[in-house]
Amino acid sequence: MKGGILRSVFQRKSRVETQQEDRKRALLRERFVRVASLSEIPLDTGKVVVAMGREIGLFHVDGKLEAIDNICPHSYRPIGTAGLKGGEVTCVWHGLKFDLGTGTCPEAPHYSVAKYRVRVEGEDVFVGPPECTGSARE
Repeated sequence: MKGGILRSVFQRKSRVETQQEDRKRALLRERFVRVASLSEIPLDTGKVVVAMGREIGLFHVDGKLEAIDNICPHSYRPIGTAGLKGGEVTCVWHGLKFDLGTGTCPEAPHYSVAKYRVRVEGEDVFVGPPECTGSARE
C-alpha cells in the first residue's frame, strides 16, 4: 500500500526525460560550455571564442570541429585564425604552425598548446576541458 501512495504522489518520469536530464548533468559535470552555432563556423574557417576564461581557436576542417588554445607558447600572443590551412593553423606573429588534431608544433614539438574537446548538439557547439595540456598558460 505504501508503494502505491508514493507512486501517486510522485509522478514517474519517462525514460526519455530521465535520459535527457542525465545527459545535461553529464555535460555540466564535464564542464562543456556552449560557444557558437555550427552555422557561425563554415567549413575551412575558424573563430576565436571564449570559454572557461580562455581564448580558444575553434576550427572547422575536414568536416570536423577542432579547438586549441589561442595563445602561442613562443610569444604568448594570439595565434588567430587567418593562417588556417588544412589541419594546421599558423601563428600570425612568428609563423609557428600548430596541428589542430594534437595541439603540437610539428617543426618544434617542444611548443604545444592545449587541445580542447568539442561536442555538437544539433546546431550548438560546445567546448569542454582540454584533452591534453600544452605549454601555453598552464
